[in-house]
Amino acid sequence: MSTQGVFPMSEQRYSQVEMGGAIPAAAAVAVVRRPDLWATALRAGWSMAPSGWWRQKPYLPVPDPSWMHFRLETAYGGEQPGPMQADDLVTWLEWKKDAAL
Repeated sequence: MSTQGVFPMSEQRYSQVEMGGAIPAAAAVAVVRRPDLWATALRAGWSMAPSGWWRQKPYLPVPDPSWMHFRLETAYGGEQPGPMQADDLVTWLEWKKDAAL
């Protein structure tokens, strides 16, 4: 993994939120259309928030960008993985919901 162009973590987290966050709009819409997954999505999102998220900009519980990059790289492969696919997010949330039962 190249470190060229890497921002300090707080700036990187802030710029990611400005650009729409780690979850593309299509994936968010896919979850909004599934009320049965809302609670699971909130729990999953909350569990990804780094501890002490309220101490650094953007003061939102967004996942660490390097962790999200790792997760997307392991899911889709390659140095520069594409954005999360909406159907993949829904499938993962369904799996989490079923696993919690």
